[in-house]
Amino acid sequence: MAEVWLDDRTENKWEASHAKRNKERFVGNIFPVIGMKNINELTLSDFDKAFVPLKRRGALETAHRICAMCIEILNYAARFRYLADKNIIFDLQQYKKEDLPRPVKGKLATITEPDEIGELLCKIEESEGRQTYPVALALQIAPYVMLRPGELVGGMWEEINFDKAEWYIKAERMKPGFDHVVPLPRQAVELLKRLHDFSGNGKFIFPSSSRGRGEHITTATLLMALRRMKYQSGDFTTHGFRAMASTILNGNKTHEIKGFDLPPYDPDLIEIQLSHAEDNKIRKAYNRRDPYARIQERRAMLQTYADLLIFLKRHRPVGL
Repeated sequence: MAEVWLDDRTENKWEASHAKRNKERFVGNIFPVIGMKNINELTLSDFDKAFVPLKRRGALETAHRICAMCIEILNYAARFRYLADKNIIFDLQQYKKEDLPRPVKGKLATITEPDEIGELLCKIEESEGRQTYPVALALQIAPYVMLRPGELVGGMWEEINFDKAEWYIKAERMKPGFDHVVPLPRQAVELLKRLHDFSGNGKFIFPSSSRGRGEHITTATLLMALRRMKYQSGDFTTHGFRAMASTILNGNKTHEIKGFDLPPYDPDLIEIQLSHAEDNKIRKAYNRRDPYARIQERRAMLQTYADLLIFLKRHRPVGL
C-alpha cells in the first residue's frame, strides 16, 4: 500500500502542501496498520482496524476523507495493474457508505473537533500563497472575530481602531440592525496591520481584484477558497467559524482539549459577541443593546479563544 501511495505519478496530481497533508494522514492513521502489506493481500478487516482509532475519538470527518483517498488509491492501482482483485474497491466503497459512521451535521456545516480545527487553521495559513492577499487574510482573520461572512468581507478601514483594538460596525451593516463592537485579540490586530500595508489607502479592508475598483471581495470568494482546500459545502462553510466558536466557548468540547485551560463562559456573553438578536419580541422592542455591553468580559473571552486556536494549530496531531 505504501509503495503505491509513494509512486511519483500519484503525488504529482496534487499541490505540494496538499500532498504533504494527505501523506501525513496516511502516515499517522493507515500505514501503521497496513502500510507494509502487499496491496493484493489487503482485506476489508485491515481497513476497519485502521479506522478504529479515528472512530473512537470521533474524528469522523477525517475518517471519511481518508477512506475516500484509500478508494482513489485502489482505483489508481487497478488502472496501472498493481491491483489484481478489484472486489476490495467495491467492498471499501460499501464500508464507507454503510459501516463508517457519518459525522452529525447541524444546520450549519462546521468543524468542532479540536484536532480538526487545528488542521483547518493550518490549511488556511498554508494556502496564503495560492489566494489573493485580501482573501487569504480574510480567512485567517475570520476565526478570531466571530462575524457573519457578509459583515466580514464588507469591512471598512474607518471601522477599525488600532489604538483601542476594536472593530466598530454600524447598524446598517449588521444583520440584527444594531451597532456592534468586536474587541480584537492580538492575533487579529497583527493580521489587520499586515493587510493595512496592502489596502490601507482604500475604503475596504478586503478589496477585490476582479470586481472593479472600489469593490470588496465576496462571501462566494471565501467559499471557493475553502473548496480549493477540499472543504465541501457539507464539511465547512465560512459561516461555520461562528458555530465553531459558539460550540467551543459554550464548553461542549472542553473535555477533549488537553493542555489548555478554557474557563466556562456565560452563554449570554457568547450571544452578545455573536450579535444575535433578542428572541423575545417584547424584550427586543424595549432593549436597545449597547455595542459596548460587557466589553471587557468579551475582550478577555476573545483573547482566550484566539490563544486556544493557536494552541490547537500548533498541537495538531501529525496523523490529521
